[in-house]
Amino acid sequence: MAEKVCPVCNAMFGVQYVCPACGAMMVDNGAVTDFIGPYSPYSSHDGPGCSISQDSEGCVHLFFCPVCGRDMQKEIPTLKI
Repeated sequence: MAEKVCPVCNAMFGVQYVCPACGAMMVDNGAVTDFIGPYSPYSSHDGPGCSISQDSEGCVHLFFCPVCGRDMQKEIPTLKI
């Protein structure tokens, strides 16, 4: 059975988003699961800070704009390995 992994959490590649409010480059603050609880990055997962269930199609990351302070969540498509 193939495993699903987040290519961003596993440093296979990076993603970049432009802030829709001011046009600056947003910063990836990691998987949203990192912000759920103090031990969530250490629970069973497929990559650092990434928790992907077998029925999930992606890993949700939190992006932050250092210029205007806006944040947004984006789902990163997982890869089967």
